[in-house]
Amino acid sequence: MTTTTAPPPTDPSELNDEAAFSDATLRVIPALTTPLTPADMIAALDRLARRGKLPGFDPRPDHGFTVSLFGEPFDMDLIAEAAPAGPGARLTFRTRVRGKAPAVLAGAIAVSIWPGLPLMDAVIPAAWGWWPTWWWYLPLVVGPLPFVLPGMFRKSRAAATDHLHEQLARIASAITAVTDRDSA
Repeated sequence: MTTTTAPPPTDPSELNDEAAFSDATLRVIPALTTPLTPADMIAALDRLARRGKLPGFDPRPDHGFTVSLFGEPFDMDLIAEAAPAGPGARLTFRTRVRGKAPAVLAGAIAVSIWPGLPLMDAVIPAAWGWWPTWWWYLPLVVGPLPFVLPGMFRKSRAAATDHLHEQLARIASAITAVTDRDSA
């Protein structure tokens, strides 16, 4: 069974339209072309960020910038790279999962395994004729992870995709941008 995906939107007003985005949105993000110079573009986006409409806005020296995408439980960054395009600029985007939350989760799992094993071994000693504690404790703690983690990442990706729609619409509106198909 093949699935078809809707093409990315061509008009900035469509950037908030759910039907215009597919599951691959975070992998293929439409590029934007603006008539503003890179410096003017960064200034316009900075004004938007100062009004609280562009969370996590962080301009870079190469006229690119980073914006936060809120996914629950794993947040992402929307990274924009600017290149000159005639009198204006062309923005290309990519996303990156912030490493802090997955690292904290992995650390919490690792830390919960070791103290729990000796504690449970003290509570239910193997001398009672019970199986050795690690035979049942490790599968109990680690066993659900392959079932839980994909759902957490799917939920995070869905939330980040929703926020991506909002952020792209705000960015396109602030810098009077069009997607590359409109400018061709």
